[in-house]
Amino acid sequence: MQYTNSTKPCCFEEWTTANGTQNMFVKSFTETDAFKNIYVGGTTINGSGDYDILLTKYDPRGVLLWTQQYAGAGNGDDGASANCFGDSGNVYITGTVYTSTNNLNDCVVLKYDKNGNLKWAQTFNGTASNLDAGTDICIDANYNVYVGGTCTQTGTYQDFLVIKYDKNGTLLWNNSYNNSSVNMMDISNKISLNDGVVIVAGGTQTNPTKWEYAIT
Repeated sequence: MQYTNSTKPCCFEEWTTANGTQNMFVKSFTETDAFKNIYVGGTTINGSGDYDILLTKYDPRGVLLWTQQYAGAGNGDDGASANCFGDSGNVYITGTVYTSTNNLNDCVVLKYDKNGNLKWAQTFNGTASNLDAGTDICIDANYNVYVGGTCTQTGTYQDFLVIKYDKNGTLLWNNSYNNSSVNMMDISNKISLNDGVVIVAGGTQTNPTKWEYAIT
């Protein structure tokens, strides 16, 4: 199709805003709810120079409605990686929080209501008490929460991680996947549901220099 000056499609910036401070790029997310409110999550540097989880909500015109900051118990580096929307406008986010020198980073799930009030927080620690993180999150028709990510397990290094919570934050079950032929790094980055089946996809390290796609 050939465009004339009168038919050429255009894009205009309606508004722009910024919040939080960080000195390097860390994975973040932005999602729009059913009312066109915009949620932005990621990290921000706190007064001690560490990273905290940051979640910010804007209305459709870019007006800041609220912002919330969350720090893990160990006062180290924390970050959010994904969110989903649930019952009554609640928002669920996942990522990682630093818990302690003995435990390092754990997978975290936070539930906020539509007004930015924290309803509950849950962490998950792999058997090796090392680096664990949530990378994606989704919700089913009963508002059960599913998290995909990675956990460090004793003897198998980093494995796919899948966790299921109910809407009140009660842990229902957890599972992991290890590419047993090599016991190296397995990291999921996408989780979805299909007729009651939980599908998790990501990458598996098949040797020190090669990665392959994996789905479970």
